[in-house]
Amino acid sequence: MIRRKVWVWLVSALLLASIIPATSATNGTLPYTAILVSDNEADLTLAQRLGEALNASVIVTVLPTRKVCVKC
Repeated sequence: MIRRKVWVWLVSALLLASIIPATSATNGTLPYTAILVSDNEADLTLAQRLGEALNASVIVTVLPTRKVCVKC
């Protein structure tokens, strides 16, 4: 019974400790905000407007074009 209580307390402590981040993703004292968006024109336009409003960087991912086999 005591082993079970110790085990429960240990697991609970580990779970609580895992909530606290070990590092922080900040640039100095100000957080860095980035918006990831695909190369879709509508999505890109919206992301650029949000980026301007939030003073955030917009990172565009370009998907490779798919080759379609005509003779398949």
